[in-house]
Amino acid sequence: MKISLQSTSQPIRSVRGLVICCIRQWALQLVALAATAAVIAVVIGGSLGVGDSIQQGLRRMVSQRIGGIAAVIIGREPFGKQFSERLNASFQQKLDVDSSDCRTDLISAIVVEMTVERPAGGGQSRASAVATLLGCDRPAALLFEIPPSEVKGVQLSQRLVDLLGLKVGDPVILRVNERSAVPSDTPLGRRQGSSRSRRVTLTSVLPTGSVGDFSVSSSEPPAGVALVSLTLAEQLLDWSGKRNGIFLVGGTCAQDFVNELDQCSEPTLLDIGLVLKRYGDGSCLGLTSRRMILEQAVDNAAQHTMADLGGVPSLVFLANEISMKSEAAKAKVPYSTILGIQDTSHPVGDLVGEDGQLLPMPVGNEVIINSWLADDLAAQGSPVSVGDEISFHSFVPETIHGNVAERVHHCRVGGIAAMSGLAKSQDVVPTVEGVTDEESIADWDPPFPFERERVRTTAPHDEDDQYWKQYGSAPKVFMPLVRAREIAGSRFGETTAWHLPSLSQGKMDKLASSLAAAVPLQSVGLGVRPLASRANVAAKGSTPFGILFLTLSSFLVVAAIILLWICFGLLVSSQHRTLGALAALGWQPRQIAKVLTVVAGVPISLGVLVGTILSPLWSHVLLTQLGGAWTKGIGAETANVFTVATPDVTNLFLGAMITGCIAMAAVFIAALRTGAQPPLQLFHGSGMSLSCVPFWLRPRWPVSSLVGLAGRNVLRRPVRSLAVILMVCLAEFLIVFVSGFELVDSGNWQKWDSPTGGWTYVAKFANPTSLNPSVPSVSHLLSLNENQCNLLEQSTIALLRSNQGDDANCANLFATSNPRVVGLPDSFLDRGGFRFVDHLGLSNEQENPWHLLQVSERKEDEIPIIIDAATSQWALKLGGLGTIVRLDPASGTISKEASSGSKQNGVRCRIVGLLEPSVLQGLILIAEDDFTRLFPLQSGYTMALIDMPSSPSAGVREPAVRDQTEQALTAAWADFGVRLEATQDRLSRLFAVQNTFLAGFQSLGTIGLFLGTVGVAAVGIQGVIDRRNTLAILLAIGFRRRRLGTVLWIESMILVALGILLGGMSGFLAALPFTRGAEQSLPWGWLLFSVGGTVIAATIASLCAVLWVPVANRPLGE
Repeated sequence: MKISLQSTSQPIRSVRGLVICCIRQWALQLVALAATAAVIAVVIGGSLGVGDSIQQGLRRMVSQRIGGIAAVIIGREPFGKQFSERLNASFQQKLDVDSSDCRTDLISAIVVEMTVERPAGGGQSRASAVATLLGCDRPAALLFEIPPSEVKGVQLSQRLVDLLGLKVGDPVILRVNERSAVPSDTPLGRRQGSSRSRRVTLTSVLPTGSVGDFSVSSSEPPAGVALVSLTLAEQLLDWSGKRNGIFLVGGTCAQDFVNELDQCSEPTLLDIGLVLKRYGDGSCLGLTSRRMILEQAVDNAAQHTMADLGGVPSLVFLANEISMKSEAAKAKVPYSTILGIQDTSHPVGDLVGEDGQLLPMPVGNEVIINSWLADDLAAQGSPVSVGDEISFHSFVPETIHGNVAERVHHCRVGGIAAMSGLAKSQDVVPTVEGVTDEESIADWDPPFPFERERVRTTAPHDEDDQYWKQYGSAPKVFMPLVRAREIAGSRFGETTAWHLPSLSQGKMDKLASSLAAAVPLQSVGLGVRPLASRANVAAKGSTPFGILFLTLSSFLVVAAIILLWICFGLLVSSQHRTLGALAALGWQPRQIAKVLTVVAGVPISLGVLVGTILSPLWSHVLLTQLGGAWTKGIGAETANVFTVATPDVTNLFLGAMITGCIAMAAVFIAALRTGAQPPLQLFHGSGMSLSCVPFWLRPRWPVSSLVGLAGRNVLRRPVRSLAVILMVCLAEFLIVFVSGFELVDSGNWQKWDSPTGGWTYVAKFANPTSLNPSVPSVSHLLSLNENQCNLLEQSTIALLRSNQGDDANCANLFATSNPRVVGLPDSFLDRGGFRFVDHLGLSNEQENPWHLLQVSERKEDEIPIIIDAATSQWALKLGGLGTIVRLDPASGTISKEASSGSKQNGVRCRIVGLLEPSVLQGLILIAEDDFTRLFPLQSGYTMALIDMPSSPSAGVREPAVRDQTEQALTAAWADFGVRLEATQDRLSRLFAVQNTFLAGFQSLGTIGLFLGTVGVAAVGIQGVIDRRNTLAILLAIGFRRRRLGTVLWIESMILVALGILLGGMSGFLAALPFTRGAEQSLPWGWLLFSVGGTVIAATIASLCAVLWVPVANRPLGE
């Protein structure tokens, strides 16, 4: 190989000319530098491009889901269309005053969760799917990318059509749950599901990019949309003239007016479910709620606005049976109301005795009974007088897992009221559907267990029915309000009505306005949700993917820098005579370093330019790999987030600058060290001083084998050898470390300590339910056949409470600020299951870590929580075990507690346990009692875990049993919009998320091994160049070229083996603390494949090194 500068037609008169001549003559070696710099630029620019593409994909997905909607109001209860009309007028007036050029609009709509069914027929079985019913007459105004056609019939999103196998013209059934305004967790709330349905024709399909992608949640793929007209939605729901949704539309500029919308929102009492009306002869006003009980926020507002006007609160509840306390007494009066009052002088009327005098207010455990009850007890043989004790049975104010419980209370009669005034008024009792609206007690259809045989409705003993027809629901017992609240108060409220003396119509209207304004809109579900701003925050992603890929690519960048250094050393070795001549002619070290830096800088700059241009191609390769794996393992609904985006010029420039600075710094340092060598050492090609072991440190033992000779040759240039070892080590470390996090299917899903916890299905409900069909008394009330009832009764079902938060598991790429909080019942905690990464210490009495959620010795202001380790550490960034966090029930946000002295909203919580990856990933788990305390208005259960019965044969769950159980569960919860997901499928989906990204990271390690192989070849070539005379001597004394090739191959294998061994061991040890779960193991097949490929590639590289540089048969003269 010719290594000196060839003569040129023109003499070199400047450093510039010398640089140009060197570039021309050293082009072959400089190409290697350019290629290495290009690899660095591709890796850095491609990693930044991946992060930018995913970021743009998330923003694009958010835009597809909300269109031009900036904010939304979705009421908990429907409101009149007059509310939206008033709000629109007030809002537009506000915009006119502000002289805004932003074009905004308010769109009224109906938005509820429902079920779309494909009826059986035509050889197809019945199929159903949960969807969002969107009733809107102006869907085009929502500014989605693809505007829908005119609203006729029903239009379904593409996802629903594909899922149900429908086509235009097919009949579909729209089914919505009939929700009771009364909380289902109270005895007077409806727990058994009922629904309304309508058969319609599918008129068109909503394509992707249209309103069919609409969703107010970013945590899960949209369930699908059924778009209908407002009229059809009103008919389906029986909401004549009512809505529950208002959209603020107007694109980006509309986001600036969200606060104005909140200020313009002035609902009436009727809009928030309250009624203020006159009673009786108009001498009294009363405030009641459609929910039958006033929420705490409403109660506080009433106290603030009505107390000064003479208003008083009251609480009424039902006594299932009233009797004398004496066991011998047989007199019993069924189903009577009891009223808690603050004073016997009441706006409805006074409680007076038979003499017309006001009765004294009972205190403590005393009560006042009306004269009808006293007479009825006497007629049954149990006369009662003041001072006697009576007993009554009443329901516990909150149901227990959907079951109504009864409790007995004792009290002493403090007075008997005449049947006048308050004693005979039914105006103090709120309307209860199926009870107070019936003409006869015999016609009752109450939501609570009703024993008709108790009621006396047949003459001559029809006393109960006669009382009902004459006095209705008028209370028979009156007690202090404080005592009534102890008995019947609940988390839903402690007041059923407020009453005050009558006012003029003007004052009454003013009171109604003041009262409505005093109620916080968020507390009654009419708060404005800034949908666009929240979506933009969520679109930032749960993980900075660009930084993540760049961080993991740093191993590859370091390997490329080492290769760059090796290639530069190869250049120096091949041109040592030229450099030595320059030094001998008097060139200063810095001049030589400057020339080398400029000569290397030109191809490096070209390489950076080419690599920057090609970096989007690397992004495309990674994103295509990620998108394909995501589609296969998770689903295609969110796979478009991995679509390659238009390259960001800023990121490309940033990547080029980083690459150029790194590469030039590495070359400049190496050039300085080269220029500092003595001229004679440079001329003889000794290279950099630290790359060769001094003579007195070289091994002196005799060599008796080719392996020994190869080992001594490796030690001859320790820095150079170490560089190759480090390149292979870094690549192998990345592959092994990343592979250690790969999740595998162990197949032991039935075990309680598996990632499924032994559960078979996870159920989610569009509408909360309290029905547990595994209870025999419940399953037989449902429309199930005998086989289905038997299957469900053999199953174990755990109903779970949850708020309306987002899933924070790894399948949710969006940033989650309000994760889903789940309340676990005691039965779940006692059952146990799942595996913990770590948990706080257990007491001597405790063996189950789940009981840490029930620790009685905990601080009163601190709630224990359990969460999976990955969600805590990465998705929510809360920290590890024992961390104190703040959970704000109002907003649902959770964050790590700030340093002392700073004020934070929310309740203090402590992480007492960290779970391994499981089906509970992404959930904040607390005890059910703590959940009801944090979220008092959340009624019913929105999740369930089901452990289906095992097959009789060998305890294996047969597919037939699984299918039958799934059908039974779907039928049992059909009215609640149930979505069933097998725990194995859910777990496979969660595992696939992690494994998808790991595959991308493994690709980086594979490229690193490729760079290591190139480094082996470069070092081999450089070693042959440095030792040509030595190799020629070996040939002269009888060595064959084949044996010399074997020595060079052994040298390469030593370097590769050491790199693989050190990298594999360090990667395994680094990953070990994070991969203690049984579902995590090293993919040995992939590791063996990568190691084998590296060995083969290194063999080829060593052969190329032998063939690349010719070796003479005798030593060359110096």
